Amino acid sequence: PGSTQVTFTLDGLTLTLAGTPSPAGLTTTTIYTYTVTTTGSGSCITETVTGSITVHPNHEITLDTGNDNTQSVCENTAIVDIQYTLSEGATGVGFTTWTSVPAGGGDISTQVTFTLVGQTLTLAGTPSPAGLTTTTVYTYTVTTTGQIGVGNYCEAKTVTGTITVLPDNDLVLSSGQMSQTLCVGSPITPFTIDLSGGATSY
Repeated sequence: PGSTQVTFTLDGLTLTLAGTPSPAGLTTTTIYTYTVTTTGSGSCITETVTGSITVHPNHEITLDTGNDNTQSVCENTAIVDIQYTLSEGATGVGFTTWTSVPAGGGDISTQVTFTLVGQTLTLAGTPSPAGLTTTTVYTYTVTTTGQIGVGNYCEAKTVTGTITVLPDNDLVLSSGQMSQTLCVGSPITPFTIDLSGGATSY
């Protein structure tokens, strides 16, 4: 970690090692070994002790090049797989959450799911939220897990993305009959059709 970050202090006959290891550019778990040899008067036998400080890197999670983490799809249409790479101290993921705006658009967490293979995290699936009637933005949040230090995890990283799901277009007969039989010159009986879901015009 560097002799300027973790240092020895001698107070009377008490030697203390303390500090915060912050080695620049650390990307993998590294073991730092220290050796201390006594000095004194005369030619008496010296004593040597050793110890080690194991330093884990903080977590990293990176969206793979060419991947789109802000996709828009129609309901019942598969998203394009979204891949992240875990590195340095990150070895897994946890605290995966989904939120939707507006609320109540139906859950997609069991339809669009994360899979971790090695250090590659993939989000894939087909959003088919029940009862979807309006365009809904689903935001996911993923937090890394991995190497743990003294009493706590090394610094975790969080990434977010959005899946916007557009409802299918619907036409619903609200009154009258669409199929009619009449004599020439006779007016049809008016009927009405309501546009719903993603339909806004015709």
